[in-house]
Formats: sequence, C-alpha cells, structure tokens
Amino acid sequence: MTIANFTTNIWKRALLIGAFLCFGLALSLFDQALFLGLGVFLLLSGGTLFFLRNQAKGLKMLFICVLCIHLFAVLAIEYGQIYPFGGREGDQRAYHSAATEISESFRAGNFSYNEIAEILEENSMLHSYPVFIGALYALTIPHVLIGKMLSLWFAAISALLAYALVREMKGSHQWGLLVGILVGLYPSYLYFSSLLIRESLVVSLALLVLLLMLRLFRSFSWGKFLVLYGIMGLLVHYRFYVGFIPIVVFLVGWLLFVHAMHWKKKVGYGLVCAILLGFLPILSGSGFGYYGTEAISGFLSVKSITGYRETYLAPEPPAVAAIVPKPAAAPEPHAEPAPAKPSAEAAASLEPPAVAAIVPKPAAAPEPHAEPAPEKPSAEAAASLEPSPSDSIQEFFGLPQAPGTGVDFSIVVPTRTDNPVLFVLNNMKTFSYATLGPFPWQFKYDRHLPAFVETIPWSFLFIFVVVGIVRSWKRYRPALLISLFALGVLGILSLFLSNFGIVLRIRASAIIVLLCFLPFAFKEEYPISLLRVWGLHIMKGIAGRAKALRKMAWG
Repeated sequence: MTIANFTTNIWKRALLIGAFLCFGLALSLFDQALFLGLGVFLLLSGGTLFFLRNQAKGLKMLFICVLCIHLFAVLAIEYGQIYPFGGREGDQRAYHSAATEISESFRAGNFSYNEIAEILEENSMLHSYPVFIGALYALTIPHVLIGKMLSLWFAAISALLAYALVREMKGSHQWGLLVGILVGLYPSYLYFSSLLIRESLVVSLALLVLLLMLRLFRSFSWGKFLVLYGIMGLLVHYRFYVGFIPIVVFLVGWLLFVHAMHWKKKVGYGLVCAILLGFLPILSGSGFGYYGTEAISGFLSVKSITGYRETYLAPEPPAVAAIVPKPAAAPEPHAEPAPAKPSAEAAASLEPPAVAAIVPKPAAAPEPHAEPAPEKPSAEAAASLEPSPSDSIQEFFGLPQAPGTGVDFSIVVPTRTDNPVLFVLNNMKTFSYATLGPFPWQFKYDRHLPAFVETIPWSFLFIFVVVGIVRSWKRYRPALLISLFALGVLGILSLFLSNFGIVLRIRASAIIVLLCFLPFAFKEEYPISLLRVWGLHIMKGIAGRAKALRKMAWG
C-alpha cells in the first residue's frame, strides 16, 4: 500500500467517524433516549461482533441481520405503539417501574440486597431481570427504549445459539444459518422479545442449556457439568416450569446416551449429578423445595389445573349472582300502592257506571304473584352487558370481555378430571392448541389476525419438523433429548392452557428447538441444493403441463 492510498483511507475513516458523531449529536438534541439506546445497542453488538471475528463465515452476518430485524421491531413498537399479539404493553410497565426504582437506589450508592428484594416484591417481580435493566438505567437514563436494547440483544444471541444447536446435531453450516434466520423472523418471538420483558433471556438460556447438555454427554467433565449446572439454575430462576424440564431431560439422557465411561463410574457420577440437580430449585431462589416438590404438588393438584384452565384470566362468576338477585330484592311488588291509584284515576275519568268495573280490577291483580319482573331485569342486564356470542369465556361465565384486556384471547377447555376418557381427549385438544394454535375460529378481534402470519407458516413447517424428528433417530440419537424438551414445554402449556397470549409467549423456546430438526427432514445438505431440486421439479411439472395442453390444442 502506497502512502497516498494510506492517507486516503485515513481521511475516509475520519470523515465517516465525523459524520457519525454529527448524526449522534443531532439525535441527542431531539431524542436523548433514542441516542442513548442506540449507544447501548452499538456497545452490545460491537462486543459480540468482536467475539465472532474468528468464528465461521456467515455468523456475523446472521447476527447483524437478526439484530437489525429486532431493532426495527423495537422502534416500530415504541414509536408506532403497535402491539399486534398482546394488545397492550403487558408486564412491561412492572419491569420498567422496578428497574427505575432500582436505578435510583444504585445512583444513591445503595446496593443493598434487602432493598432490591423489597423493590422487586413491591412490583410483583419474582426474578432479578429488572436488576440488569436497572443497572443500565443507572448508567444512562430510565427509559423503556434503553431496556429493550438488552432484550433484542438476547434475541440475536438466541439465533446464534440455534445455529450452534443445529451444528451440534450434525446439521450443515448453511442449514444452521437458515434456522437462525427463521428464529429472527419468528413473529410472536419477534414481538415479545421487542418488549421490556424476560422472554428473549429465557429462550437464550434454554438453548444454551440444551447445547451444553449435548456436549457434556459427548465428553463428560466436572467443569462442563458445573457450567451447565449454573446456567440451569438461572433458567429455573427466570422461569421455573421451563427450567425444570431440562433437569428431567438430563436424567433421561444420562441413562440412555452416556456410553463413553465404565458402568460403575456412570452410576456413581450419575448419582452425584442427580443429588446436586435436586438442589437447583432451592439455590435459584424459587423456594420450591428439593426437586421442586412443593411447587409440583401445588401445581399438579386438580384444583390448580382446573383453576388455570377454567377460571384463570377470566371473570369471576360471582358477578353474575350479583346481577340476578337485584330485581328479586326490589320491594315495589310487595308495597302495591300502585293498583289503588290507577283505580282512582280510572274512576275520575270514567262515567259512574264504570265504578262497578273498578272493583274487579284490584281484586284481579294477582299479577305480582306471577312475578314476571325478575325475567325483565335479567334481560336488561344481558342487554347492558352485550356479551359476544363467539367468546367462549363469555358463554361460560355470562360476563363481558372488553377488547384489549388480555382476557379476550382466552379459551376454556374443561378439565373433566371426573372422566378419564374426556380428560385425555380434552388434553389432546389443548395440546394441539398449544402446538399449532391459535386456529382461525378462535380469533375474536381484528388485532388477533397477525397471528395468521405465524400459524400458517408454522403449520407447514411442522410437517417437516415431525419428519426430521423421526429421521434424527438414524442420524444423531441424542437429538431426541431436544424433542423431549419441546414436548415437555408444550405439555405443560396444554395442561394449564387458558390464554393464547400466554401460549405464544412461553412456547417460543419449544418452537425454536423444534425448528432445529428441519435439516433432518431433507437429504440435501445445503438448503440451496434443496431449492434447486424443488425448482427443477416445478419446472418439469410446468413443462409437462404445457406440453399436454399444446397436444390438446393441436389435436
């Protein structure tokens, strides 16, 4: 490189940096929160790109693409107030409130654990995610946009972890990149990870746990186990019912897929690991007891399952009883002063002969005993409530649901624990809802229609996912542990199914894990080869059809 070229490059870089600084200065004058948020965004993304500098080709581009997709979603939600799946901000306000109070405490030099725990409890936070957001707020300003940058960074990390999981399952580099892009475009995950909530962190931890578990089974070491143990503890802390499933998966995988050690060592190590795993629900701060026995006994009771399935996020039926008794308690029919007055008015308005007609009228007034009055008020109450006939919650409880309350995307499937056959059938139905739903007939408002963007492509991809799971038995058997995790998450959701907003939010980790099985469904190692094969088949079909039509036209 000549001196002239070197000087030219320096000037180009200087101009680029100067233009960037001028843009940042102008932006800080108009929107300080956006300026600082983009600063956090660049800091996190720059550190990750530095870490990826020596990794496989295409990984940096995958990270940048997913990051930009989520950044666009964050800005659209923040400045356009677009909430397609949730209809409102959800838990975002509680996260922001807790993080703001924690940041004020940090700025005052108060880092007391008791103080932080008290703030989290006041805002109904059972985990420490607002603490990280509060640390960001303390370094910048308390604004939702800054906290969202951390969420979208975790979302981009989850795409990289999905790529690594595909590669660990013996998938090709190109298939891993494709699955990573699908994670970035996954609609409900794109939405929920663009809010100030923990979803992208939970998904990233779940994928990391599964990745480390597969590597541990391939070559065991206590160092790897301790790292896995710590991350599993974090997952249990941030979402217990998702974090408990990898514990079960680990125990099953240890029995079935750990073959590279002597059986005595396998039994001894397995017992030690099993004993240590039981303490995770206690060490994670959940307080659910050894192996989560206290939580499991509470959640799996008939009362809890029925409550979540049939009354959670739904109006309480006592309100109906409060409407009905009112007309019955009306004292007007018992007083009966009304019949005497009309008789006097009638006597004044009519001729004297009509006096005889006045006598039978009050005597023939047994109408209060028939009491049609209670029916009338119930009809008026029903008219004033205006229930929607398509709302299953309304039909179940007879109460209204206002659009945008979060309850309007609820669905009630009776538990029927009194009948084992109906219990199994209803759980199969809820499992289909949790896996492939919501279905078109379950939409109630226009704002639910964006769910079509997810359910239609997912229903198509799910066929190939099932084929990939079946074929993975021949290619890489430990991959079945991954499907066991997804099955566990969807099974829990189907058991406690009450609201599709919650389902779309929590099932993200299961859906992303299932997407990792797509490469197993095809013989082609490269997706481009697959598209080329499909394209040739389509072109041959079109050419054959054209030839047949030409023969028909020319006889």
